[in-house]
Amino acid sequence: MIGQTISHYRITEKLGEGGMGVVYKAEDTKLKRTVALKFLAPELTREPTAKSRFLHEAQAAAALHHANICTVYEIDETNDHLFIAMVYVEGQSLKEKIQDGPLGLTEAVDVAIQVAEGLGEAHEHGIVHRDIKPSNIMLTTDGQSQIMDFGLAMSPSQTKLTRTNSSMGTCAYMSPEQSSNENVDHRTDIWSFGVMLYEMISGCQPFRGDYEQAVVFALLNHDAEPLTGLRTGVPVELERIVGKAMTKDRGNRYQHVDDILVDLRAVRDRLQPETKSTGTEFRTRSTAAAPAPGSRRPVAVVGGVLVTALVLGVFLVGLNVGNLRGRFQGKESISPIRSLAVLPLDNMMGDAEQDFFVEGMHEALITELSKIGTLRVISRTSAMHYQETDRSIPEIARELDVDALVEGSVLRVGDQVRITAQLIHGATDEHLWADDYDRDLKDILSLISEVARAIAGQIDIALTPDQQDRLTNEHTVDPDVYETLLRGRHHFNEFTPDGVLEARRYFQQVVEADPDFALGHAFLAGSYIVFGIMGTVPPGEIMPPARKAALRALEIDPDLASTRTVLGFVQLYFDWDRSAAEREFRRALELDPNNCYTLHGIADCLTASGHLLEAVEWVKRARQLDPYSRLRNIVLIAHLMLARRYEETIEEIEQWRSFSGNDRAVWYFLCMAYNQQGRYDEAMVELRNFPAGHDPAWAQTLETAFAESGMPGAFQFCAEHLADMSQGQYTDPFEVAVFFALAADEDQTFEWLEKAYQGRSLALLHMIMRPAFDPFRSDPRFQDLMSKMGMSGNPVAGE
Repeated sequence: MIGQTISHYRITEKLGEGGMGVVYKAEDTKLKRTVALKFLAPELTREPTAKSRFLHEAQAAAALHHANICTVYEIDETNDHLFIAMVYVEGQSLKEKIQDGPLGLTEAVDVAIQVAEGLGEAHEHGIVHRDIKPSNIMLTTDGQSQIMDFGLAMSPSQTKLTRTNSSMGTCAYMSPEQSSNENVDHRTDIWSFGVMLYEMISGCQPFRGDYEQAVVFALLNHDAEPLTGLRTGVPVELERIVGKAMTKDRGNRYQHVDDILVDLRAVRDRLQPETKSTGTEFRTRSTAAAPAPGSRRPVAVVGGVLVTALVLGVFLVGLNVGNLRGRFQGKESISPIRSLAVLPLDNMMGDAEQDFFVEGMHEALITELSKIGTLRVISRTSAMHYQETDRSIPEIARELDVDALVEGSVLRVGDQVRITAQLIHGATDEHLWADDYDRDLKDILSLISEVARAIAGQIDIALTPDQQDRLTNEHTVDPDVYETLLRGRHHFNEFTPDGVLEARRYFQQVVEADPDFALGHAFLAGSYIVFGIMGTVPPGEIMPPARKAALRALEIDPDLASTRTVLGFVQLYFDWDRSAAEREFRRALELDPNNCYTLHGIADCLTASGHLLEAVEWVKRARQLDPYSRLRNIVLIAHLMLARRYEETIEEIEQWRSFSGNDRAVWYFLCMAYNQQGRYDEAMVELRNFPAGHDPAWAQTLETAFAESGMPGAFQFCAEHLADMSQGQYTDPFEVAVFFALAADEDQTFEWLEKAYQGRSLALLHMIMRPAFDPFRSDPRFQDLMSKMGMSGNPVAGE
């Protein structure tokens, strides 16, 4: 066809072909522009299904106008030729790009963000692409990404397209529901997007096989190999994003492209510009030389094998950076250090498989330093905020409001471990001290304690005899057991139901392998507690084993702060014994004054006693130790809500959303605050974020309920929805009671409160202070419930 003129298009070059037809480059003789013409294969023009699909593609794409979606000019049929005229993209497909090797991380994230923005536009118009894959993404010469080929797109009026002899989407990128030929929605594009991002980063597809059925079996039954196992230097957050996009259960997948965009933009902000990846980069702060004052240490990008060889040589010849000791001391102008943060430690192995070990060392060092009562130590979550950053030392110190920072690295060779630490004055970036410490892995606990003691000595902190004892740990541990413990902590820190459940499996292996390892029992107890608080199982299944593990840890080592904190939560939430719980929390605070969970526990005891404003101050103290933590901020918001400080609640939510990228998890508290203030339209905006609110039928019924009966009607509908859910899965009865209370349904409120009492709902004790129950406090049934729980009088009046 080259040289022919079809309609007013003169064909100049063949660009490619596929199962549906051929694409040519052509000149639009009317408008004098270059276009791409996609022709339906001649043998398919007489096949109704193929022709309908081709027309559907043109109609779907033509309805969208976005910089990251290929623009369709027209569709025409002439002389038995059916074709689509579209914008001509100068560049290459993403598939061709990946064939040259995995993309640089920054480039991959940039491409992903553009594709996600285009998908968001399509989904906003009710159009599901259903065939997202690298060959359908064009990369222009000026760096723009465009989504092509809407041949399988599904419009709002469709729920399913009939499968033809051709695959409905390339099987390697199809979601589990799509490959099973189930009804699909926009979340199938999110799966395919995740697979494509995985391939951009790793250079290979996550699910592979020699034939289509093998690929489908793999994606339905197996998990993809972790990205960090295929390529070093992949940020943990980026791996989490890809994993969440590829969650097989679409209910646990990202629910909206907007949520992916928020997370991807946060990752992009932390990534440094980089060149084309070879797939072996290792990115870390260099510890070889001190930077100029006011600047951050340079980022080193070297091969993992080279790094390991270099540092192994240093390790074997015994080069001791401890000769720096004293070199930076004697600075009379340095102000006293009363607060510090330990920045993420560098992985000197050049092996991402060891990231869990380095993270464990980082967390353990923070835990040890936290035992010093006169020192404020920033928690790990907020310290991790600076894992990949171009901020200078003074900037970080100022943002965290600390006097000093600790930088360091971890090297592990067999069963030998070296930790290098440097103390840096925050305001001036002056290096005050540096040293390194070597131990056998079995002595890792004493190694961490020694590093903490050395830092304490350099900042001139006077330790009490008890603190000196707590920072002297001579216990040995089996290296394999300790590695299992650290793997569990790595999963626990994901703070998702799946992550905590996986952590619990590891901790169970720890205590089975070493029944006398107190830390293993303490972490096992903590995993039970957190899993229970996440509300996926009844408390009666969680709290007894949590208590058993905590008591065993306490029997082995009564001075473990984490053990007493966990036991305090069991006593408070499950036993409703506030006095016993507060004793445990107070003792835990003596052992570890910087433990945010302990501070939360004390705040919860105060809340349960009606001292709501005092409780707020305790959670503010926890937030000061961990300012970037999602958990600390949401807990503060919750306590402000309970204290009836609605304006402050709203302000905190707005500040948190501006930092976190519109975290939807706080919709509930914002809805409640607006409702209490009589700002019902604004409350409804947030109520639409109710977990079921993205179902169009559900959302429409909610709107109808609000239109007919105002907020009580909307809350009634939500309550009934939760009640229905409880028939098929565990649903906290207390949460159902809250919504019935907001709906002013008195009988149902007390019916579900009784169920919460019988089921030992973990929210019942202190969350009964919620404003939703204010109208019922004088009701004898409410007073009877308070009495059965060991509470008397009007708890809200206790402030």
